[in-house]
This record gives sequence, C-alpha cells and structure tokens, in this order.
Amino acid sequence: MKIRTVETLAELPDSSLQNIGMGARELQKKARDFLSGQNSVAAVKKELEAEKAEKAEMQKMMQKMQAQIAELAKSQKKKPGRKKAEA
Repeated sequence: MKIRTVETLAELPDSSLQNIGMGARELQKKARDFLSGQNSVAAVKKELEAEKAEKAEMQKMMQKMQAQIAELAKSQKKKPGRKKAEA
C-alpha cells in the first residue's frame, strides 16, 4: 500500500491501518488534525479578506461624508449669520 498524501492517510479504513502496523492510528489522527487545521486557516483567510473589503468600503464612505461636510461648511460661510449681541 502506497500512501503519498496526508489526505490518503486521513481517509484510510481500519483494515488498511492494521496492515501498516503499530502507530498507524496515531499517524491517522495527526493527519486528520493537520487537515482540520488547514481548513480553519482557510476559513480565517476568507474572513480576513471579507473584513478587508468591508474596511475599504467604509473608507470610501468616510471620504464621501468628509466631502459632504466640507461642502456644508462652505455653504454655511456664504450665508450671512445673525449679528452677535453686544454685552
């Protein structure tokens, strides 16, 4: 029996594990743990990419809002305001 990948080792049936010999179940457990770790890394990477996209969108929104605030500030300066009461 040739086992060339971690995936193959993780999916071996019990009958094949018996043919390998002592420590085969431990190796299979390590292979399964390794693969589950890779899946969680992939999930974290996917989540990180989603967070980056959300951050970029929020930054664009903030830039638009800052431009709107600047435009409002300009329009406020153009309008004459009430005169301050003298004390």
